[in-house]
Amino acid sequence: MNIIEGQCPTCYRTFNPDVLKRHMGICNKVNTKVRKPMDTQKQRVQGTDIVLSKQKTQQRSYEEKPKKANWKEKHEEFLRNIRYAREAQAAEERGEQIAPPPPSQKPSDHVDCPTCGRSFNPSSAERHITFCAEQARRRPANQKGKTFTDAAARREKMMGFKSTFDKKEKSTDCDSALIPLL
Repeated sequence: MNIIEGQCPTCYRTFNPDVLKRHMGICNKVNTKVRKPMDTQKQRVQGTDIVLSKQKTQQRSYEEKPKKANWKEKHEEFLRNIRYAREAQAAEERGEQIAPPPPSQKPSDHVDCPTCGRSFNPSSAERHITFCAEQARRRPANQKGKTFTDAAARREKMMGFKSTFDKKEKSTDCDSALIPLL
């Protein structure tokens, strides 16, 4: 039983010849219809007192920004770390003292925060610097001189605190459980 199938010129699907005639009409109608774009702002505002502005918001451009070529800095730091690892391994085999690892370098495009001294990429630095300056301005005068070591000392003091409340241990001994019953 060989049925010859026909192919739709619009969607390239194959159908039984009887069904193909009906499909072609529907397929042409669906694929040639132009749909208007969905306006979510208009739908959100519907039923409220908010008036839509006639000026459309600008469409975002999703073009890729060219990436900065800092691969060379990363590569050089990687090579420094490899060299250090080789030297450390050789020194360990010889029984010598191992030198501390080289400090990692911050990327050249990073910006330092004048308030806290941390470094950020340019876009994050804009947000952070204003936030950090505002927080420093709001901080009470008695906390301005406090440093990380002060916080570490407070934490150690708090962690070393022992409670004076001693919980009585419950006995699981069978004999002690029977004594109150006698």
